[in-house]
Amino acid sequence: MRFSVLTLLISMSLTAWSWQGPTGDINGRIMDLQNNPIGNVTMVFTHEHEKGFNQTFVTKDNGAFVIRNVPVGPITIEATCEGYTPRVYKYTQELERMKEVYRMVKVGSKYEDFAPHPNLMGTLSDRQGNPIADADIKITSEDLPGFELDVKTDASGAFQSSSLLNALVQLHARKEGYRDQLYRFYQGKKDYTVKNYELQTMEEYFKEIGQPMPGKKEKTPEEQAVSFYNQAVDPFKNKDYTQAETLISKALELNPKMGEAYKMMVYINHNQKKWNESLAYGQKYLELNPEDSRMIQFAEEAARLAGKADVSAQYEVKLKELGIVEKDTPDSLYAKAVDAVNRNDDAKASDLLAKVLEMDSKYAEAYKAKGQILVREYEFEQAIVQLKLFLKYAPSNHPDRAEITELIVTLSE
Repeated sequence: MRFSVLTLLISMSLTAWSWQGPTGDINGRIMDLQNNPIGNVTMVFTHEHEKGFNQTFVTKDNGAFVIRNVPVGPITIEATCEGYTPRVYKYTQELERMKEVYRMVKVGSKYEDFAPHPNLMGTLSDRQGNPIADADIKITSEDLPGFELDVKTDASGAFQSSSLLNALVQLHARKEGYRDQLYRFYQGKKDYTVKNYELQTMEEYFKEIGQPMPGKKEKTPEEQAVSFYNQAVDPFKNKDYTQAETLISKALELNPKMGEAYKMMVYINHNQKKWNESLAYGQKYLELNPEDSRMIQFAEEAARLAGKADVSAQYEVKLKELGIVEKDTPDSLYAKAVDAVNRNDDAKASDLLAKVLEMDSKYAEAYKAKGQILVREYEFEQAIVQLKLFLKYAPSNHPDRAEITELIVTLSE
């Protein structure tokens, strides 16, 4: 043994002399799964990149080892001992002194030999925190070759199993449509709860790395345009016209013939009294749908308010050709009011509804629309007055009576 130590010291001295890069130290122990030390283990240290580095150490009776001047970087340790299953350990040597505990088991050891078995438990979820049910989880440990347990998550994503004490345990979760995820931890004598165990969907993964998902058909530009249009609907309803316009612009870049996108741009700019922009988008829309009388009316109004009398006159002629004669009636004004509501122009709608009621003071739908506008403006007392007038003049079999009655009760609380 004295000769071996002397040889080792000479070897270490020569290695330190030949290696000029940064080095660190490592010490630790070789133990079995009952935390008993294992002496006389031969440990051979090699470096992945520095092929000239090769050190051998034989553990003492207490399982301890100390290696100095180890080149910084990826290290492989091959451990052998008579009567024990050979092991290969890998670690990254750092500048500061490192301390490790490695495990070996006797040849032929089985999981049942290491009772009592602690428990492990946890919950598997996606990145949004939603539980993932019926996922497969395989439990293994490098410290006990051949050890393997299989569990499934329940409806709440929870799982529970026995485990291996005093060992480095690995979980491997799998679920179709998700990316496999490993989870490593040290299992002591106590039960262990796995925290923050999440799976990433394959779609999320490929989106993250900027690659198309294999087997998934790429959306056409027209389909992508529809997606941007749909995303713009909520900002438009919430009068966030800047965001809505940004999204609709992207839709039009992808599909310059998307009529509904031009129409929304007309509404966005009309509501902001941007008459030139409203007219420009209206003209684009009418190139695709030249007979749309409602959009012709918008274009005529935008041209007139933008001071473009000649353009306004052209659209007036077109309306006459289509047989559209502007003659206000309660129904035509109410239709315009509904259109204004759909464009989020509540002020315009309120003016039109007032004109409807000037012409017909018993026009029930106008009272209902006024009440709904006042609800959005949090003018609940005024809204109740208008909604009660709706109930007064609406037919007894009107399909909205029950809903409006319930709304009045809610607003009165």
